Amino acid sequence: MKSGRLLATLTGVCLTLPGPAVVRADPSTPPSLGASGTGQDRQPSQRVDAAVIGVRAAPAASPRSPYRIATEDVLRVRVSRHEEMGSEVVVLQDGRIVLPVVGSLSVSGMTVEQVRERVIQGLRKKLVSPEVSVEVVRPRPQRIYVSGAVRLPQSLDLKEGWRITEALANAGGLVVRPEVTRGTLFRLPDQTIVLNLAQIYTEQDPTANLRLQPGDVIDIQEQPTVRIYVTGEVMNPGMVDLNRGRGVVEALALAKGPTPNAALSKSYVVKTDGRKIPIDLSTTINQGPAPAGSHSTQGTSTTTGGTTAATGTGTTTGGQPSANITLEAGDQLVVPENMNKIAVFGFVNQPHSFPLRDGEVTTVADAISMAGVFDKRAQKSNVGIIRMVDGKQTILSVNMIRLVKGKDPNPVLQDRDIVFVSETRSPDWFRILPGIQALAGTWWYLGR
Repeated sequence: MKSGRLLATLTGVCLTLPGPAVVRADPSTPPSLGASGTGQDRQPSQRVDAAVIGVRAAPAASPRSPYRIATEDVLRVRVSRHEEMGSEVVVLQDGRIVLPVVGSLSVSGMTVEQVRERVIQGLRKKLVSPEVSVEVVRPRPQRIYVSGAVRLPQSLDLKEGWRITEALANAGGLVVRPEVTRGTLFRLPDQTIVLNLAQIYTEQDPTANLRLQPGDVIDIQEQPTVRIYVTGEVMNPGMVDLNRGRGVVEALALAKGPTPNAALSKSYVVKTDGRKIPIDLSTTINQGPAPAGSHSTQGTSTTTGGTTAATGTGTTTGGQPSANITLEAGDQLVVPENMNKIAVFGFVNQPHSFPLRDGEVTTVADAISMAGVFDKRAQKSNVGIIRMVDGKQTILSVNMIRLVKGKDPNPVLQDRDIVFVSETRSPDWFRILPGIQALAGTWWYLGR
């Protein structure tokens, strides 16, 4: 009796132990994990085999982004009980595979499940219920392509996290300066993105350094340039390569800008045929240039004594065009030295000559300030401005006391003006003028 009860107890224990699990493949399994079965419902054991096969050959893919077949993928196609009808095939450049019985199939862009269904359809001309499994045994390399102005144009295997700079570095780097390149990113299926390489390399803007995707094509082309010359009062005179269609403002920037002693308003362009075109760079820079080409030399021009004055609808100052004139190969941009000067003599703390800054207005009050303001013995109510008019010296009297109170205007000085501050007693200009004339004549001669 006891032995019978023991046997019953053991039997009950065995019945409650978990049995072998039947694993079923999730019908939503990503195609990249493989697909198997027939055109009909599959048995549980067959689904287990399909899942095992899929895990062994799974390329990276997510359920939300199923793996798509493309050129150079290696597929393994199996037909249950008919091994001669299966094969391991490479997707050809035209996106096709070739299988026994089925023949040629176009599979590019399909998921693995879609390929399996196509194979089943092709086998039905020989088999009633073909059982087929398809898997990706070796995914294609994730490639990008770099062409154009790099040292080693080639295709590259895309690495995780690569951006534009990593791709160009692995292609040997640029062979031209980023500022003179034109970059384009071609992205599947039909996207074209303009790359600003100067922004990436020079400004180091991370937002311009795009992350790459498989199949991207980076094309780098050198922008067409013209060689021109920048001479005179610039920080780095010499030859510069200017992008075609650019103008005098860009040329000045490539020469590192003007020196403090530059006469920008008196700049000019010398063409290859010897013509001279005046250009007011001071106005162009201060007010903002008009688009390059708005005063192109192909427009109307008037030539007088070898100097061409461009005409057009843009702003001009003193007869000089202030637009950003387009430069051509061989042109020379000349920025002359600023020779304009004034002098302040008499009862001021620091009598001296001073340059008239190009493009700026200098008044008599400015001149007195530059000369260290008045001496305590200065006659402020009768300051003289000696100016050459038509070869003759003229005298303009300024009452600085009334000027400071806003009752008299503040005269603007011109090149070679002399500001003379006399002593407190009333000045006798007939006695003072001959001495000033001699001093001014010497200064004028030496100043030239």
